[in-house]
Amino acid sequence: PELVVVNETGWLIPAGDIEALTDIMSRVLAMPNVELKAMGLAAQLRVRLRHNVKTESEKLKALFESIPQ
Repeated sequence: PELVVVNETGWLIPAGDIEALTDIMSRVLAMPNVELKAMGLAAQLRVRLRHNVKTESEKLKALFESIPQ
């Protein structure tokens, strides 16, 4: 969710919400290809600017190491 701007770079759908999923799928199918492409490019840029794989992997490593064995 921290990388998604709803209707600009993607959509967020609550887990298990089939109605929301089918609604978004219908909207996507109705969107012109040029809009979908622009949205994809905007999403790609947002990820490049806000996501660092090394930082995120370190967070994940710390999370796994905090789990009692």
